[in-house]
Amino acid sequence: LGGSDRVFERQDVRALVLSSDSQIVIMLRVPLAWSTDYLRTLTALKLQALTRSDEHPEGINYLDHLVMFATHSHSQPARFWHLLPELGVGSFGFGTFSNALTDMYAESFAQAIFAALQDMQPVRVGWEVLDDVDPERRIHANRRPQGPPVVDDRLMLLRVEDLAGKGLAGVVNFAIHGTHMSDSWVTGDVAAGIERVATRHL
Repeated sequence: LGGSDRVFERQDVRALVLSSDSQIVIMLRVPLAWSTDYLRTLTALKLQALTRSDEHPEGINYLDHLVMFATHSHSQPARFWHLLPELGVGSFGFGTFSNALTDMYAESFAQAIFAALQDMQPVRVGWEVLDDVDPERRIHANRRPQGPPVVDDRLMLLRVEDLAGKGLAGVVNFAIHGTHMSDSWVTGDVAAGIERVATRHL
């Protein structure tokens, strides 16, 4: 949770847009320790500006359709958390809030979503939820023993493929506090490692 002095791996943002005739959901994975409502709203505003057209002169407001989640490394970009000084918790290891950096994050996120919107096509979607993936607790442990003994070791897998069966996207959802490195470099840490291996295989 300190400053970064090197880049271990390039950070990226990933967007997946799924729609039916009546609904649309935008899943946005950001390379940050967590998402905030401020950043989500700013991203939606920038996306709305990108979607202006003759048909939609004000753009399209996708805020209520945007689900933003993060890989939660302790060695990822910071200065996006708009903490009120009155709370008395300092910058909480995330540095002083920066309008300029937050604006750049939101612009990148909006561009990724816009590209996904432009790339929509008919697809098939399948998913599976596997319960009790880690029964021997080789991955999960409760680092706060004073709390209840609750462990979420479900694994959700989602695959998107075109109508010919070619894979287009995949989502892996796994509850993990994968802060293995916690060093002064920029890295997505364990969650990014899982993503990279899954991407290679998919």
